[in-house]
Amino acid sequence: MERLGDAARSGDTAEICSVLLAQAVKARLGPRCPGKIAPALTGLNDPGLQVISVRVSGAGATATVVAGTGEPRRSGDIILAREGGLWRVTAVGPLPASGP
Repeated sequence: MERLGDAARSGDTAEICSVLLAQAVKARLGPRCPGKIAPALTGLNDPGLQVISVRVSGAGATATVVAGTGEPRRSGDIILAREGGLWRVTAVGPLPASGP
């Protein structure tokens, strides 16, 4: 999660596409991966990104995150799969504006 946050904050879509995404996601996005994921980084490049919890189940995991330092804060899930000894991102759930 820390590596994903660092890459998102620096806008390093090439690292995210080549190292941090699961193989199935890379195959689906193809060579235009960096351009396709750039808009999805909006919630992940927030300096106030916090990992609230991580639930591991076998070779999968879900990290619940909250982004933002002001109001409204946004939250969502990052779904991970264990591949080649590393946790890789398979999906990022929406980070909608939080409400009361």
